[in-house]
Amino acid sequence: MAEPIAYLKGKFIPYSEAVLPVYDAGIVLGATVTETTRTFNRKPFMLGEHVDRLYRSMKYARFETAISPKEMIDITMKVIDHNLNLLPEKKELGVIHFATAGTFSIYAGTSAGTEKMEPTVCVHTFELPLHLWAEGVRYGVHAVTPSNRHIPPQCIDPKMKYRSRMHYWLAEKEARMVDPKAAVLLLDLDGNIAEFTGANLLIVKDGTIVSPT
Repeated sequence: MAEPIAYLKGKFIPYSEAVLPVYDAGIVLGATVTETTRTFNRKPFMLGEHVDRLYRSMKYARFETAISPKEMIDITMKVIDHNLNLLPEKKELGVIHFATAGTFSIYAGTSAGTEKMEPTVCVHTFELPLHLWAEGVRYGVHAVTPSNRHIPPQCIDPKMKYRSRMHYWLAEKEARMVDPKAAVLLLDLDGNIAEFTGANLLIVKDGTIVSPT
């Protein structure tokens, strides 16, 4: 049976082989930036904009990759095209990009940790579980605000999309003790609405959509 592919560290490989070593900085430190794109009608939505934001995040995190944005788009399309062919019609893909800081050499036992690190870059996909969201689209969702708060921008600039999300994990565990189907709504340190753990929040007021800039 054909298997989805992923791009990892310069190679297109079977999805089942897309793994990181225990000494990768993404595992050791959570030093990872990411983007999530999706397909509509089996075409990626605003892929170029997502890739641009990925590169802005990498710049902020001081990750330096030799892969150009155009090359990243070409790589992504190869992964998408292959993996879509394995899906039934009308099914859609989520597309994940992530980059870690690379090998954490001290843990790898290779040096004193003074050499330049090469980022680990990955592109992979997953079938969107649209059935899980159908009830929420139809009837709405119950939002629960947990006690722990969103990481303030003074610590990590929200313009960077990152994967260091232990606060998401803790928030979801707490909120779902109240309601197993809850949408988890994080507040900032001052009690203002920040974001859901898996979505942005828009407010409709007097016929106007209100959104963060």
